[in-house]
Amino acid sequence: MEPSYHAYQIVILDKRYRDFQRGDVIAFTCEDFPALLVKRIAAVPNDTVEIVDGCLYVNHKLDVDASGRGRIDHAGIAQNAVKLSENEYFVMGDNYKKSKDSRDKKIGCVKRSSIVGRVWPHCDRVETEKIIIGS
Repeated sequence: MEPSYHAYQIVILDKRYRDFQRGDVIAFTCEDFPALLVKRIAAVPNDTVEIVDGCLYVNHKLDVDASGRGRIDHAGIAQNAVKLSENEYFVMGDNYKKSKDSRDKKIGCVKRSSIVGRVWPHCDRVETEKIIIGS
């Protein structure tokens, strides 16, 4: 997920959040990987996803947010249109060249039941305040 998130970075995972939207960063399980995976939702249930000429299309419209992150050289399973079911999400890492995500057959479309929660946006610096507990 670099440059947005880095390996071993501490994040907050909201396990109660269930209203997942395009652009949310989520953590999910995948049986081919021993740890939780963290990716951004590119498409939500019932969407159609396709990568054409290095660009992501969702419901036959260019995803301008994705195009701002650079060219997608590897289309994977999205080289042909993928229609998501009512409980599937298409996820992608922010680093298109290195990311293992829904384009990869080992991960594929992520089932809602595999999603552990939403990763809260991070801040670069945590501000602290000295608190003195009364006498």
